[in-house]
Amino acid sequence: MTTFTKHQLEALNTNAHISLTANAGSGKTFVLKERFLKIVLELGVPLREIVAITFTKKAASELYKKIAELIDSRINDIKYKNERGKLEEIRRQLISANISTIDSFCVNILKEFPVEAGIDANFSPIDETLTTELLELSVEETIKRHFIRPDLEKSLKELIRVFGSVSIVKKQITGLVRNRKTLLDLIDILYSKNEGELTSHFRNTFLQLRDRILQPDFNQFINSFIKINETAITEKSEIAFNLKKTLKKLIDAKDIIIFFDNIEELQSIFTKSGDIKKIGYLRRNREGFESELTIVSNFFKVAEELNITPDDLQHEKELARLSKSIIQIFKDVLEIYDRKKLSNAYLDFEDILIKTLDVLSNAEVKESLSKKFKYLMIDEYQDTNELQYKIFLPILNELMDGNLFVVGDDKQSIYQFRNAELEVFRKTNEKISSFGEGGKILTLPESFRMAPQICAFTNFVFEHLFTNPNPLFNEVHSNPIICAKKDELDSKIEFLLAGEENQSTPEKEGDLVAKRILYLIKEEKSVEVNFKDIAILCRKRKSFKLLEASLKKYKVPYTIVGGTGFYQQQLIYDIYNYLLFLINPLDDTALVAILRSPFFFLSDTEILSISLQHGKSFWDKLQILGKTNHRISVIIQLLNENKSLANSTDIVFLLRKILRDDGYLAVYASTKDYKQVLDNFEKLIRITSDFFKQGFRNLYDYLLFLKESISHQENEGQATLIDNQDAVKIMTIHQSKGLEFKCVFMFGLHDYTVNSAIKSKSIYSDKTLGLLFKTPLNRDYFSSYEAAPITKVYNIINRKKSIAELKRLLYVSITRTKNYLFLSADLSKKSNSESFLSLLNLVFTEIRTSSDINFSTQLTYLETDKQSFKNRTDEIDVKIPIIKSLDEISFENEESFEQSSKIYNLFPYSALQSKEIISATKVSMFLQCPVKYRLTYEFGFSELQKKIWEQKELPLKYFEVIEEDIDSLESDEQITKIPKADLKGRVIHRVLQNNIPSSELIETLKLYLFEENIDENSVTNFSIKIASELELFYKSEVYTEINNYKNSINEYELYSKLSDFYLYGIIDQLIHDGEKVIVIDFKTDDFEESQLELKKQNYLPQLKFYALLLSLKQIKIKEIELKLVFIKQPHLSISYLMNLNDINTFGSEVTSIVNSIRNRTYKKNLSHCRECIFSSSHSKCILK
Repeated sequence: MTTFTKHQLEALNTNAHISLTANAGSGKTFVLKERFLKIVLELGVPLREIVAITFTKKAASELYKKIAELIDSRINDIKYKNERGKLEEIRRQLISANISTIDSFCVNILKEFPVEAGIDANFSPIDETLTTELLELSVEETIKRHFIRPDLEKSLKELIRVFGSVSIVKKQITGLVRNRKTLLDLIDILYSKNEGELTSHFRNTFLQLRDRILQPDFNQFINSFIKINETAITEKSEIAFNLKKTLKKLIDAKDIIIFFDNIEELQSIFTKSGDIKKIGYLRRNREGFESELTIVSNFFKVAEELNITPDDLQHEKELARLSKSIIQIFKDVLEIYDRKKLSNAYLDFEDILIKTLDVLSNAEVKESLSKKFKYLMIDEYQDTNELQYKIFLPILNELMDGNLFVVGDDKQSIYQFRNAELEVFRKTNEKISSFGEGGKILTLPESFRMAPQICAFTNFVFEHLFTNPNPLFNEVHSNPIICAKKDELDSKIEFLLAGEENQSTPEKEGDLVAKRILYLIKEEKSVEVNFKDIAILCRKRKSFKLLEASLKKYKVPYTIVGGTGFYQQQLIYDIYNYLLFLINPLDDTALVAILRSPFFFLSDTEILSISLQHGKSFWDKLQILGKTNHRISVIIQLLNENKSLANSTDIVFLLRKILRDDGYLAVYASTKDYKQVLDNFEKLIRITSDFFKQGFRNLYDYLLFLKESISHQENEGQATLIDNQDAVKIMTIHQSKGLEFKCVFMFGLHDYTVNSAIKSKSIYSDKTLGLLFKTPLNRDYFSSYEAAPITKVYNIINRKKSIAELKRLLYVSITRTKNYLFLSADLSKKSNSESFLSLLNLVFTEIRTSSDINFSTQLTYLETDKQSFKNRTDEIDVKIPIIKSLDEISFENEESFEQSSKIYNLFPYSALQSKEIISATKVSMFLQCPVKYRLTYEFGFSELQKKIWEQKELPLKYFEVIEEDIDSLESDEQITKIPKADLKGRVIHRVLQNNIPSSELIETLKLYLFEENIDENSVTNFSIKIASELELFYKSEVYTEINNYKNSINEYELYSKLSDFYLYGIIDQLIHDGEKVIVIDFKTDDFEESQLELKKQNYLPQLKFYALLLSLKQIKIKEIELKLVFIKQPHLSISYLMNLNDINTFGSEVTSIVNSIRNRTYKKNLSHCRECIFSSSHSKCILK
């Protein structure tokens, strides 16, 4: 029986609305799944009445998986035998549970009430690419219309003068339309006023906010000022004598307005930078007043920014006047944009939320949903915003019905840039609190993640940083962590400070980190640490390059998680150039680029040789040389083949084909970047697939999209690697959210945030203040622009919000570690108050000067007491060494055969310049029929094939990254009957590769499909279908036999040289059994038993090819068993034994095939015509 802590039990109360604040590592997912199951099992609530909302698809699939695992564990637990039947029923129904993202949840509501929402029932959510495309067209069309209308032209031209160019106006308006909900509300509430009323509103709002900013610190400012001034009087300062009366007046009035009336007199003691002067005021006795000096200086700097100047009224009037012009353009753009979407039944992300909110204003809809959904659970609630809040509350009839459970941690709110609104968390707490006993504000203070030293350090730091929070600035309270780990658990905290000036050769920060990692790996510790247990967290991606240089220098294995510049990767450039050539063979630049790329790897000498040929274009010259050069001839054949496909076949298929046939990925197979390149390609496939789903698009549109993305989308992340290799992980702090590691290095503590103030020629939309931007004085567009007071107050609030979020970002990064924390900085680099180093300096003033930091603090522990828990509070001593240099260290990290299933003894790059790459695909097809090979590879895989497949309903298997064409031609799965034909095989391969047990099949399949960006409604049915097939396979004798082998490798890649060409293939599963090797190839065909011999003939050459590859690796084996396993019909699986003589014979056959291909000798195999797609209705070859 699971034992719950007191706080966990409170959170499982289903009789009250609950807002739960969960400390880092407190197990909030544990509470979520237990609460979910309790509602279903104990309260008997149907699954359809429960909604669980998360903010990413990945989080939704993980929550689903956790709930499924909990149910499975209960089913198998003897303690729950009386409930087993009910649990099994819940498990079966779980596939249809409402566990989703907010947008998916809203889409389902809109599909249920399309008429009430005023939308087409068959609407399609559109992606970012199409949104951008439609928006750009709408803005362009609006600008043109305004130019030709006399009543609008003048205001448009003025906006262009104000913001500097048409392109800037377009960009700013586009941004407003993207986040239009805020401005639409402002238009109703604020911009219905005339310009005079707007100007007054700006001034009144400014004065109210100025008071809210300054008043909380006013008394502290005055008291500190008086204390400083009294000391200055002792130094006979005349200014101090004069100020005494003014300060008396201020303390008596306690009024901000009186302060500003006297601000000019106070300015006399401050420098231009806002610090208190030494000369003439306080020179000698400054020691002991550091705190007071800081308080006075900081307050006065803010107050000066908020002092009203004579020009401010003019700026307020301009802000009001120009805002009206901006709103007119905004409305016109939105009208055109909405019309374009309406004509195609499109909804963008913002539409989905706005229209859901609108439909909830319908009393009948709200009542229907309130009856339908009784329990609403929302995860990561600190990342929500007001629009989402306004959707959640009506569903539960403003909490008068049903039950609301929200869980999050305001200390981990770090997504302000994504419009997360922390005040929504507070507003929800107030709402829940208003229900008395019917509403609970709870916490999970325990951390089951961090060792005692880490807990103590975290509490100590944030007790200092999270003090006197001001809600206006999104500041939060400290919530001390209760440590649930044992005292004796090994842990360590260190500062690594590079670049100290007094060192003769200062250490580089990256070098210091790299060496400390190697020392950590070598050290004897009670907690074992491998490279894969270490994460290096950075605030900015630009830090990655500095780190990489040092890690390479010290041979520390690493991987970058989701590195940026996806569209700037060589893979994308190469594909762009290849496709550009296919639609325009006269593009010499594109052709030369792909000839020199890993597609063909021609040397510069060969490129020069081509250029010396006669011909108008490089393509002409290439074809001339191809008449006498076999290598070039082969390249021309491939290019011609793909040219013929470019405008007639599916682009996703074309991309897979060109990378497969030309051996592009094989070039990377021996590099450390191989997995990243492979995953990037799969990401491109998903993007491409989604691109062509949106409207009528062709290859030209796709190339334009790639070109724009390469030019402008530098921040698009690379594919996230799902890899368990023993390598240090480099990532941003935002990427680390929700993760944990044994060891964390925080890199670049000195890095600081760029000023978040509103910049010239930029427009910001604030839901309270309105449209904000700088304006020129007296319409002088060549002078410097100034901010109106309302804009100044926004800048200060936003700056303070940024600092508050910086503190929370520091909290998130520190709490990712379990045992070891290393904080690194470069002291020679410029820093400011918006850096982690500055924040830590507020807590530990001795960081720069001492060799270590020591402090003692109270820490509360959670301890087990038989079947319950109790707390114990003790004092804990924390010692933090400050390391500024480390001795050199070396470390050899050699990979063994068992540790890697990747490629060995690969060819050097130069070999590709003159040798072909032969795959199992080509050999298998040639053996079926040489003419079939020619039609496929020489004449092109035409649209005709697809039509034949559709007409005959011939089978089609999936396509893998480097999958076998023979499978796609001969398998028995209807492409027309399965969504995403290539997807099924990819998912099945992943399941088998990762040995997913039967109990986890459906949730794992859902996870995999979610990662493929499949629509959630399709995910359910597709998961059930695949799972049912795999479950039957798992019960087979064949699977049991395979599973009993201990020494096996999945997805084993091989590359070897034979004669003067290279062989390449991927083995589904390779088993070592003494001196025998078993090669397994999985197939998903569904066929009659009478066709078994035919299947053997078609597929066996493929397995023989793998046997040949293995023999060329010189692995000590006497016999190879080839096993063809049919997933749907495992009892028909085929085994075939090969000895070395058999393999050598097949090697000679492969050499003969390659020679025939080179000599273009293609003989018909008439016996294959009956099975061939290139045959007529009379089973005769289409070639005469």
